[in-house]
Amino acid sequence: MPDITGIQVIVFFSFPSTPTPKGGGPMRRIFPILILAMVLTLALAACGGGKAEPTKAPEPTQAEAPSQATEPTQPPAEGGEAKEGQPYKIGVVVAATGGAARLGEAEKNTAEMIKKQLEESGITGPDGVHHPVQVIILDSESNPDTAAAALNRLINEEKVDVVVGGTTSGNSLAMVPIATENETVLISMGSAGVIIRDPETGKTRKWIFKTPQENIHSAKWQAEYLKAQGVTKVCYLYENTGYGQDTLKNGEKAFTEAGIKIVYSDAFERSDTEFPQMTAVQGAGCEAVVIGALPPGATNVTAALRDFVPDVLVVHGHGVCNNAFINLDPEAVEGVVLPCGRLVVLDQLPETDPQKPVLEKFAQEYKAFTGSDTVSTFAGHAWDALQWAIIGLENLPDGLDLKARRAGVRDNIESKVKNWPGTGGIFTLSPDDHLGLDYKGLTFVKVENGGFTYYPPEAWGGSMPESGEETGGEGQPYKIGVVVAATGGASSLGVQEGETAEMVAKQLEEAGGIKGPDGKMHKVEFVILDSESKPDSAAAAINRLINEEQVDAVLGGSTSGNSLAMVPIATENETVLVSMGSAGVIIRDPETGQTRKWIFKTPHVNSQVAQWHKDYLKALGVTKVCYLYENTGYGQDVLRTGQAVMEEAGIEVVYADAFERSDTEFPQMTSVQSSGCEAVVIGSLMPGAVNAMAALRDYMPDAPVLHSGGICNEAFLTLDPGVVEGAVATCPKLLVADQLPESDPQYEVIHQFMADYEAYTGKRADSFAGHAWDGLQWLIIAMEQLPDGLSLQERRAAIRDNLETYVKDWPGTGGVFTLEPDDHLGVKDYTTALTLVQVQDGKFV
Repeated sequence: MPDITGIQVIVFFSFPSTPTPKGGGPMRRIFPILILAMVLTLALAACGGGKAEPTKAPEPTQAEAPSQATEPTQPPAEGGEAKEGQPYKIGVVVAATGGAARLGEAEKNTAEMIKKQLEESGITGPDGVHHPVQVIILDSESNPDTAAAALNRLINEEKVDVVVGGTTSGNSLAMVPIATENETVLISMGSAGVIIRDPETGKTRKWIFKTPQENIHSAKWQAEYLKAQGVTKVCYLYENTGYGQDTLKNGEKAFTEAGIKIVYSDAFERSDTEFPQMTAVQGAGCEAVVIGALPPGATNVTAALRDFVPDVLVVHGHGVCNNAFINLDPEAVEGVVLPCGRLVVLDQLPETDPQKPVLEKFAQEYKAFTGSDTVSTFAGHAWDALQWAIIGLENLPDGLDLKARRAGVRDNIESKVKNWPGTGGIFTLSPDDHLGLDYKGLTFVKVENGGFTYYPPEAWGGSMPESGEETGGEGQPYKIGVVVAATGGASSLGVQEGETAEMVAKQLEEAGGIKGPDGKMHKVEFVILDSESKPDSAAAAINRLINEEQVDAVLGGSTSGNSLAMVPIATENETVLVSMGSAGVIIRDPETGQTRKWIFKTPHVNSQVAQWHKDYLKALGVTKVCYLYENTGYGQDVLRTGQAVMEEAGIEVVYADAFERSDTEFPQMTSVQSSGCEAVVIGSLMPGAVNAMAALRDYMPDAPVLHSGGICNEAFLTLDPGVVEGAVATCPKLLVADQLPESDPQYEVIHQFMADYEAYTGKRADSFAGHAWDGLQWLIIAMEQLPDGLSLQERRAAIRDNLETYVKDWPGTGGVFTLEPDDHLGVKDYTTALTLVQVQDGKFV
């Protein structure tokens, strides 16, 4: 196949046609409809539960879509009211008085609002235990020494679990050594990058985080604006504080890169009203003046400039994004331009902006609490920081001591805040990034008619994209390997998986490839091979992909048996394999119980299916069950996990036996009949699943029959419609997408995927197509985070690390996934990842 722009797809198989339906037989009901309705009601309740709004999954060339911002509370533990646990404490230090009070007052208002919310609700942990929360708010008086004393009191006397504090950069820097020494998280509201990074070593400070955008982000926007206006010489006036000095340092860097020279710079005090620097500005020949200061200094120096150089361009930083800047002297600041967070132009944002729902919710709550008509970005910085503190606390188990809680809060913030929409941007924290923002956290605004007006680049001739990502040219190409059972016994799964891979390949081709964090576009080549449903062929295929095709990662293994044959090869070659098989042993070593470092999987595990079976059988009053399973790794895992779950529930497995997937005769039926079992569980793919059920209809026509998740596709319905009518199975929610409530967090993702798949193939997507889509999106997410220029070995290792780091609260077709070093599936709750379905009138309902 010739090369094509953006992507090359190499396909080594053709898909077989859909199986021809057999004639239907008489309809048989095999279980009480009332009991099924009760269990399905519980299933739908589980699907629709939770407080997150629906979240769209990522487009192929974008970072994964944001999840909703965290609420202060979680639902109570299952089975009744939550148990009361140890109380938590959050410390807050703000500049409620003094020179930075115009910032600190808004932050204090936010802290008071969250305090009231937490007093009413508390925090419920992952174990269902409820914790009361005390919020202690202290005033730094805008003084670094007072800020340090306040932090010391909170940590060593009040024994708080986490601190939000430092209205300004100077105050924050005074607090950093104390938080670090006492190993307590400090979430700063200051803008200087050195708050979270040691300026000498460049390393991220382990215990320090921050929510405001950095001054380098602001400086990049300023440089782009000035360059668009043809400015080559500027003057820089800044307040004599840590914040002001940091704005100058970052301005010098950004302006130099843009070819703009700073011909004069000088500092002033924030409280100054006289500015002798104006004479020097007049004589410097600068075409614009950039100011790095907070109010009142920022407003006062602008007024002085209007008197001395009334026609010069004046550009401010994001430290003045509040009404206090304007209200001090509206006439002087009219026409000023600056980068700001989106909160100040909330009403002017497009509906498609991913932050808009969060911003609207926060603004509404803040205005209702304070009675104010306005809300500033500084109030938003405090809200973001307090939400992070809540995220850190609500993921703690009960019973930890103070030291362990503080460490747990740190780890949780670093691992759980991923693609999280706050007021200041879409945050993704990691061990080496304790801010987690790029330029999309800011936009450009202008002061007009006494207010802030949205002023995007297209309005002033700029080229900086709103996403904040600079175009970086073309990077090295990437390769994704795919192994599916396009032919053979598992082709009822593999055909749809292969079609999904082709669809995603086409989408990436049309998008031009994958864009990295440096803005470079990477062409993507897909190499798709057929395993023929044979473990040996699957192993040979992955060996070829890794060692001959030199792929960066592999999606493959339509079945558990095929996947297990591929695991040793992927592990030995240190290459990520994302499996589409269901057995838990694919990702966990059965001997050690440890997670396999290089292996991930997207389908639910069979133990989760067994949990649903258990719930249904208990509702029926069943105490004895038979298991019939295909003689493969998949079937054996269905039996193994099912036996464990049934035994724990007090349901006896009185008979179990295996058959071949291709069998049409089942001598096991005599034993099933005489075993005394009240229901039968079948663990098989097609055609075995349907053939075994047909035999059961002849021998035990009234026995309830449950199927595992391996039949969740149209092939099960069409092979023998009369036989499978009334069957019950546990499947992903994709099969009943039309019946999901719009509040379901997977709703939008599932419907978008199904629309794309139907447009590409002309067919309705099944859960196996969804498993492939989820796996390919994971690989795209991981590749989007790769810097250009890595070797193959480095890319493979980084993809593995990125999967664990960036797939967090990610809504896919098979569940809402959060990958961890010890969890390479990431869907823990079977009630939300799966649902119970029944075949009625030839459809899953």
